[in-house]
Amino acid sequence: MLGAFERSKMIPTIQEAFVAWTIWPRQGRQDPITIAAIIQEARGRVPALNARQVKQIVQQLRVTHRCPIGARREKPAGYFWIVDAEDLEAGLGPYRAQVIEGWRVLRAIAPREWVQELHGQLTLESDE
Repeated sequence: MLGAFERSKMIPTIQEAFVAWTIWPRQGRQDPITIAAIIQEARGRVPALNARQVKQIVQQLRVTHRCPIGARREKPAGYFWIVDAEDLEAGLGPYRAQVIEGWRVLRAIAPREWVQELHGQLTLESDE
């Protein structure tokens, strides 16, 4: 299955495939699709979805299937397929900021050895 799943090593579930192919046409940050629109599109096509399920499925698509799906919180808000560097920054920049802030909190509060041990567990490349 190419297109949305060209980077995946696993077979998607029906719901994963549906959500991915619903987001797929939204190439770039300028034309995202809202969770409400995904839920509306799903009616009668796949088992009913709610907002929490859509968010979980998108997370699965990103992590398990390596789908480059970004999200915008400001208008126009919604999910989109990342196609360039600007999309990457718009769609994943908030995650990077959250991770950096999390590390700042860990460094300030946690024992130094614990932070060093956690840092040693991180890898830049992973096949998981």
